[in-house]
Amino acid sequence: MTTKRLPYLTIAITNACNFRCNYCSPDGKGGFGEGFKTKTKKTNFSDLEKKIKIAEEEGIEKIRITGGEPLVVKGIVDLLKFLEKETNLKYALATNGSLVHKHIDDLKYLSRMDLRISLDTLDENKFDKICGVKNQYKQVMRNIRELAEQKILNRVATVVTRDNVHEIEDIIDFCEELGINLKLFDMYATTKTRELWKNLYSPMQIAKKEVEKKAIKTRQVGYTKHFGIPSLEYELKSRTLIRIKDSQSGTRFSEEFCPDCNNLPCQEGLYTILYSSDQKLIPCRLSHTHFKAETTNEFRTNLKKLINIFQEAYHDNKFWSDKYAESK
Repeated sequence: MTTKRLPYLTIAITNACNFRCNYCSPDGKGGFGEGFKTKTKKTNFSDLEKKIKIAEEEGIEKIRITGGEPLVVKGIVDLLKFLEKETNLKYALATNGSLVHKHIDDLKYLSRMDLRISLDTLDENKFDKICGVKNQYKQVMRNIRELAEQKILNRVATVVTRDNVHEIEDIIDFCEELGINLKLFDMYATTKTRELWKNLYSPMQIAKKEVEKKAIKTRQVGYTKHFGIPSLEYELKSRTLIRIKDSQSGTRFSEEFCPDCNNLPCQEGLYTILYSSDQKLIPCRLSHTHFKAETTNEFRTNLKKLINIFQEAYHDNKFWSDKYAESK
């Protein structure tokens, strides 16, 4: 009997963010990250730790901490220490990199942490435009270099848009220079952000060509055989690994609630179970279906339900259908 793969659990610790990235915050007010359409509540870390242990008991093997910007939350480093010392989970922290220098002395002792920093350009002027901030570029770049030197940083992640698509070769060279990995992915659209998507979206072909001409090995990312968008990982001669997530590859959907979602056709699909800062379990950030998870019993019951739903998901290419192409 084949054992079914379990999805990751993503914890959106907050919706608050000190950046206003143009692809993530189309109205300039933030709030279009993982916790889209949820409210930010003050984190009860004792309760959250109990729920993380429940997730581990139910077979979840990996937790991803994100936001918003997770490092704006007081107590987040203690949560990371809990994951390191009190669980056997793999865990990742996704951050914009602007505040991480305040915690380097703690982070260097978290040997299982997969640290990821967003980096959408190497140009300071473009950085201000894309991230919607000023006077943060130099600090972020210092942090990336310091974390890479101390072998704390695993990879940077770049959202490929029209603003940066011609920088991809330079970003690859930068990662090779520092000995860190890279993830490239394109924008997704919703019913509310379709116009923004049309203005900023860049197909992944240019990025793929830059990667493929330097790659010595290519393999499929194992997790994405089961959930989300099937993705490829390329290994370069330098041993740098580059992942490409291209929404033209389609994604996973559920017969249970996807057909009624007003964001269909979409590029998101079932990739990771989301636990929001307002204590809901959500099958995908765009879904209008939110499951109660305020109590530990609710969390366990609905986590089991969502794990089942994820394991029954099917792959389809709804977003890139002829029907949507005509509607543009």
